[in-house]
Amino acid sequence: MPLLLRRGLLACVVAVMALQAVEPGLSKQKNNTNKRRNSQSSRTKSTSSFKHPDYWRRNPNRWKQQYWSPVQRYNHWNRPCNGLGCDPRTWAPSSYRNTRRGWYNSSTYRGWGWWGSRSAAWDYGALAAGSIIAAAITSAQRTQAPTIVVPDSSYQLNYRSVQAETDNGIRFLVSRGGVTYQMDADCRDGELNGYAPNNLSEAQLLNAACEVAYGS
Repeated sequence: MPLLLRRGLLACVVAVMALQAVEPGLSKQKNNTNKRRNSQSSRTKSTSSFKHPDYWRRNPNRWKQQYWSPVQRYNHWNRPCNGLGCDPRTWAPSSYRNTRRGWYNSSTYRGWGWWGSRSAAWDYGALAAGSIIAAAITSAQRTQAPTIVVPDSSYQLNYRSVQAETDNGIRFLVSRGGVTYQMDADCRDGELNGYAPNNLSEAQLLNAACEVAYGS
């Protein structure tokens, strides 16, 4: 075999061997690149729609129907009340105290963003009417009792403590299990301590307090 041909064949063999030696490294590098891409894609697709509570507080439409999440829960009973800080006289400007401005009624709570979905889940079409709350307060006043029993609950609402802090925001005291708690509520948006009620009893509590503050 001519020397030139033998040299050509030898060069081809060396080139093939070199390619075979490099190819596993390239294949491994390619596989790692694909894994990283797949991992990034997976992370992108699995991004949750969950938003931190601070986000919902900043979002003025947080309780509109399309934003409500049925799994969102909040502990409304985390403010046990003790000492002078529970004195209702320190809560609100005198211009807002016990206003009874008359704008709150059943059409108000039916306009709460979460009401339709949760009332359907509770199979409960209406909250206690203003006349029921007023009758309970009248009865309590006759016996000089400071609280009324909130309908469909074991809560004791201190009706004397209900104070309107703004045109739609209130603060009040309520007892549960022998412990008194301080609550804030927004009667126009239907929020208890910044969140929707978790159950029918809490919804009735919110409704009763709003009736005391803004009912006709």
